Amino acid sequence: MVSTLPRRACALLAVLSVCAIPLRAEPIQYVDQTRTLSAAIDIHQGGPHLQGSGSDAAVGFELFDSAVGVSGFLPLVSGNADATQVSELGLDYITAFGSANAVVSADLEGSGQADGSSILSVSFALAESSGFSLDGLISFLAVDPGLAEIGVDVVLSEAAAGVVVAESLSATGESVFSYAGTLEPGEYMLEASVIAGAIGDGAHVARGSFDFELVIPEPATAAFMLIGAFLLTAPRRR
Repeated sequence: MVSTLPRRACALLAVLSVCAIPLRAEPIQYVDQTRTLSAAIDIHQGGPHLQGSGSDAAVGFELFDSAVGVSGFLPLVSGNADATQVSELGLDYITAFGSANAVVSADLEGSGQADGSSILSVSFALAESSGFSLDGLISFLAVDPGLAEIGVDVVLSEAAAGVVVAESLSATGESVFSYAGTLEPGEYMLEASVIAGAIGDGAHVARGSFDFELVIPEPATAAFMLIGAFLLTAPRRR
């Protein structure tokens, strides 16, 4: 009775194929990150003048889950701005949701400005070619925002080759996206931002959001697991 591989050896290789995975280099090697929130208002009604602001920023590469907001009211003018972000930088994935909102309401005797922003910028390196998927949604609503800066963007770029994926909106709309492919070894930048601004008299509204997941699995993980499963079920030759 002859076996292609002793069953004990098969079992050992299968265990090693799983246990060895955590010992390999992490698929995403983080280099730097900036994740910030800001909100500010500035409203006027003749002599009365009201300002307010708030901000927050991630420290290190830990989960960032935060929200900021500010609002102000005068008899004939009101302003509101807020921003949120929940982003996680995992071993082989990056997920993020961010939103920003700005509203100004004023009659002809008053005016105001409101600004909110949620921004993510993460640089990372890949040591070897890796498959990737990037799936998500961006949306924006603008109702006469005036001359304020507005828009929502998600961009993945490579230091040497330039933009890999780009999604953008600067007016009312929604975009669902799904990308897949291969990333070559190198340094990459993932950027996402939503900027909502409203300025002037009358009624002005701007709000937007991004919601996405970037996955870069370790290239060898699936192969190791398949080899282990095959070896455990390898038939014996009699």
